[in-house]
Amino acid sequence: MRLALSPLFLLLGSCALLLAACSFESRTRCSDTQRCPAGQTCYRGFCVLADAGSDPRDTGSREPGSADAQASSDAPAASNMTSTGSGGQGASDAPDAALSPSMSAPMSEACVPAAESCNGRDDDCDGRTDEDTARECYPPSTPGCAMGSCRGACAYGREMCVDGAYTGCNGAKGPQPERCTERGATAADENCDGRVDEGCSCAGGDTSPCYMGADGTSGVGRCKAGAQTCKDGQFGACEGSVVPAAESCGNEGADDDCNGVQDDVRDRNGACSVAANQGACRAGTWQCVAGSPQLQCVTAKPAAELCNGQDDDCNGTLDDGFDLQNDPKHCGTCNKACGAGMLCCAGNCTAPNDAGTCSAPGTCPAGCAAGQECCAGQCLNIRGTDINNCGACGRVCKDGMRPACCGGRCVDLADDATCGRCDQACGLLSAGGLACKCGMLNGELQCVGVSVGGLLQLCL
Repeated sequence: MRLALSPLFLLLGSCALLLAACSFESRTRCSDTQRCPAGQTCYRGFCVLADAGSDPRDTGSREPGSADAQASSDAPAASNMTSTGSGGQGASDAPDAALSPSMSAPMSEACVPAAESCNGRDDDCDGRTDEDTARECYPPSTPGCAMGSCRGACAYGREMCVDGAYTGCNGAKGPQPERCTERGATAADENCDGRVDEGCSCAGGDTSPCYMGADGTSGVGRCKAGAQTCKDGQFGACEGSVVPAAESCGNEGADDDCNGVQDDVRDRNGACSVAANQGACRAGTWQCVAGSPQLQCVTAKPAAELCNGQDDDCNGTLDDGFDLQNDPKHCGTCNKACGAGMLCCAGNCTAPNDAGTCSAPGTCPAGCAAGQECCAGQCLNIRGTDINNCGACGRVCKDGMRPACCGGRCVDLADDATCGRCDQACGLLSAGGLACKCGMLNGELQCVGVSVGGLLQLCL
């Protein structure tokens, strides 16, 4: 089965197949496509390669969100235990997905994740349609708002997606004729030209309060009115007015966008992950970190290893330090305790022999069936797939990303030689000598390859 993929997805898929993380730290920031180089589009605050009319999906953890009335939120920055996300204009999103390609089974109905758009389809392959696709809007060819920000009383509206189509721009405020403000009232920039009460006469050194932001935001958060002074019969510029700006991590405790909520940075506390980390240190949440104005993916730090089926100390090995073969509190598996008077022998709870110890090999009372050997008093197939007795009594397979026992030999099921199962080795695809690698596809380890022409193919 051949699936044509975009160059960006080819890059992401290749990274996943090689079990490596892709970095997007060098992308150009943008507020719309006009600020991007030729052949690129503005997606979640960054310029990325265009993809046949739809935005490419930045898989992996990210900082989603559409641009607000003033500006979009800053994208998260990477650090030692952090991962960079992306934000931008056009859709508000939920945190998401791993870097590996995800397809729906069967392959004839493959789903290649892309940015969710208003088209009645499940573009991001999450089982939902057109979710979080509301976007900012403003009447075309109308002055007042452009490039993600507005002047004066003008403001963006919202365009909602219903049944695969946008319903129209609601709530946008365009320029109105400038009104001369009555004495004692606060002057506003009604026509959104960056001036207040222009053309209105005044006397002497009169001063008047003025505000250069959208209606309803003055006196909220950091936003406040300024003042203008009369000179030569005309009011001068409005000075000291503070208008809404994008919410930032750089000044905790402030309401930058003047919506009445402090520190509501877009996607804060949302889920993210750092692909380069291991175990419990991989998953995290977007957080404000002291010293940075941008969200960062904050993950757990290595902790003492517990017997819980997880990699608590983040060294790539589950439950290391616990002897599942001989510990009566964790016999064969974590938290499986042997009863009173029982011993843990080769991962099994067993009654002690007359000497009070585990039975020695060769004491299986009734003999063992063909293909089995006596192991600590039990008949076991140590030449098969027993991960706790692989090739020898008590030999535990625990190395690699997906340790397993194949024919009495410890292997890694994430390896090209045993990809997903003992009898599956990744070789060369017959057509064109395409090299195949072991990678995650549809949640399973499978042999896959990406051809020079940009086609993703299953291969065995």
